[in-house]
Amino acid sequence: LEGQCLILFAVTMFFCIVCFVMVTLRCCTRICIKGFGSDDWLMLIGTVFGIMTFITVLCGCKVGLGQHDYDLGEGDYSKIKRALMTFQILYCASLIFIKSSICVALIRLVISRRLLYTLYAILALSASYGFIAMMTVLLQCRPLKATWDPAAGTCSNGKIIMNISWFVTACSITTDSACAIMPFVILWNLQMRKRLKFTIAAMLSLGFLASAATIVRIKYIDSYSASHDLAFKVSNVVLWSVIETGIAIIVGTIPSLKPLVKSISFFGSHHSHSPRKGSRPLSDFQS
Repeated sequence: LEGQCLILFAVTMFFCIVCFVMVTLRCCTRICIKGFGSDDWLMLIGTVFGIMTFITVLCGCKVGLGQHDYDLGEGDYSKIKRALMTFQILYCASLIFIKSSICVALIRLVISRRLLYTLYAILALSASYGFIAMMTVLLQCRPLKATWDPAAGTCSNGKIIMNISWFVTACSITTDSACAIMPFVILWNLQMRKRLKFTIAAMLSLGFLASAATIVRIKYIDSYSASHDLAFKVSNVVLWSVIETGIAIIVGTIPSLKPLVKSISFFGSHHSHSPRKGSRPLSDFQS
């Protein structure tokens, strides 16, 4: 591995490890405080799909994803295209569940009907564009094998995938930005210490980083229609998609780790007093 291929492999491996550790800690924390809810299940499923996405990319790097045409052997493109198809499906599936988890967690805090309907709209948009993208990838060739083996059947116009990528990117930027803004709007009128309110909103608004990754990806979307050096050019799309997915998982998990951080701080201190009776830690968005 070298060059772009090595960069893609290293970044993907980093997010694979970090996301696995963070979501494992989230699940353990939520189980310990007996607060494992629907948003945790959604994040867990989304992370499973996310890690499967990362593993697919790692396997793609092994067969030549990120390399130039002159470095590839006969038959490598068939393996690369199969990896790309699998990546696209898993990537869309992971974001559906990850963003649904964030929205469900925020819905618990909402009192206003207007904000509630807004979150439902974000939830519906996230699910619908992800489903449309997955169906497009699965149905573009007949039979499916023709996706990586052109001789096996026929495929629709290659520009369809590129157009779907533009559609997914636009929807992704919209939902990422909305999920980053909503915490400020929701927490504004809640009875909560200002410092705590700002901290939670700031953590959730790190979702803007996911939007930034998606925006950077726009520059490389045309690579799907590349007639040569496809494995190298499309690797940039894959790279920024991996970054977007990894950031989304991390941002959606951080607030749930607060009880763990507080318990570590408690055991690491020299104070022997216990928490006030009736108090409970801020375990998630709803606390």
